[in-house]
Amino acid sequence: MRVFDIYKQAFDKRIKSFGNKKTQDRILIKMVVQYRKKVDSKTGGIKLYFELKNEMINQNINIGKNQFYRFLRHYNLWIPKRKKNYVKTTNSKHFLENIETL
Repeated sequence: MRVFDIYKQAFDKRIKSFGNKKTQDRILIKMVVQYRKKVDSKTGGIKLYFELKNEMINQNINIGKNQFYRFLRHYNLWIPKRKKNYVKTTNSKHFLENIETL
């Protein structure tokens, strides 16, 4: 039977997959937080993905590297780049000729 142009079977499948994704996300969040506590809080995305890959396979979580990056950004687990603590300025006392402005 169709309701709103969607079969009941498709609707149930969508609800089930959405629930599975949420449980997988909770497991992944837990894995990332545990790993960062154990090793270092500033572990980046690439290293984190390859270190947790075996654990993800054991938990039957099939996720690629790019999807893992999206996951980290979505749950604010992405490590922001550090701001440089110096200012780069021009060297006005160089040995080349200074040309007057026209």
